[in-house]
Amino acid sequence: MNTTAEQPIKVLIVEDSNTQRWLLERIINEHPRLSVVGAVTSGEAALSALKHLCPDVITMDICLPGMDGIETTKEIMRLRPTRIVVVANDAPSQGRSAFNALKAGALSIVEKPKGPASDSFPQIADRLCRQIVAMSSLKLVRRRGGEAAQTAERIVADASPPVSFDPSRSPIRMGSVEAVCIGASTGGPTAILEVLKGLGPEFPAPIFIVQHITASFCDSFISWLNDAAPMPVVAATHNAAPERGVAYVAPPERHLEIRKGLMTLTRGPLVSAQRPAVTVLFQSVAEDLGAASLGVLLTGMGDDGALGLLEMKRAGAHTIAEDKSSAVVYGMPCAAVEMDAACETAPLSTIAARLRQLVTPKLSVA
Repeated sequence: MNTTAEQPIKVLIVEDSNTQRWLLERIINEHPRLSVVGAVTSGEAALSALKHLCPDVITMDICLPGMDGIETTKEIMRLRPTRIVVVANDAPSQGRSAFNALKAGALSIVEKPKGPASDSFPQIADRLCRQIVAMSSLKLVRRRGGEAAQTAERIVADASPPVSFDPSRSPIRMGSVEAVCIGASTGGPTAILEVLKGLGPEFPAPIFIVQHITASFCDSFISWLNDAAPMPVVAATHNAAPERGVAYVAPPERHLEIRKGLMTLTRGPLVSAQRPAVTVLFQSVAEDLGAASLGVLLTGMGDDGALGLLEMKRAGAHTIAEDKSSAVVYGMPCAAVEMDAACETAPLSTIAARLRQLVTPKLSVA
């Protein structure tokens, strides 16, 4: 039972396995801020329970009898938008499905706990509870057009005004771009995919990506992107030369850096509590490529990437922070705007066209 003065965060569990459902109930109810208000075995039961349980957060299984977790997520976001955390096995097939649930409106993905006897149980249980608590603070809104989605109540103050593009703020020589660097955290997978789709199959520069993600889902994330993006998406490899038109994703527990034109993977210390860290990538690109690079900081909690984006800007790179109007969590981009690290801010839907214009000036912005 919760004993804190704070109102408990109400959690609805959607899970068809009796063992997993019991385990999730135990983990969640043991947390002082969380309270399980219901546990159901199907998507249809979840939709019915929404009306009278009014949960703050839903944990969603992917493989359900009847309506699967993706369809259930879509229906919840259509009927009564609610914060959803996908709890999935780390098998490749479930991992890819979990990312499709993000497209349907879920906010994040965490591993299913393997049982109290597992060495990883304490870490996975803690990660699950931290994600539920973090997601509970996000305000739900509907985006205009497309599928229903979730965006966050601003984690930092909304006082930072939009930054319009001013050529004097960016010393970049148009058409000289040798690399595009993208960083993201919560809400990032679908945002990154939207940018990659907008860049198209003939994009004439390598793309480097750092996405904060649970290590066990990184391979599924790369596979999911590779299936949907117009260009190859692969894991970055140590001391390899990047190719134009290929997107490289930082692997788990390795910082991705660009040194002398090569990708370098290191196990350096955590930066902004992250490894890989966006700031490490951005700082290395600032030193190695300077003005011949573009930096993009997308949705995410915390401030990772902001300092690195500032160093890119100081080195002559053109830098873009996602605008608060589209960011699922306006934390990392806002931190960059507040320290004047962004040459401009832009809604997610316009970022790819802006990058194409910067790389190939003759292209017009749609």
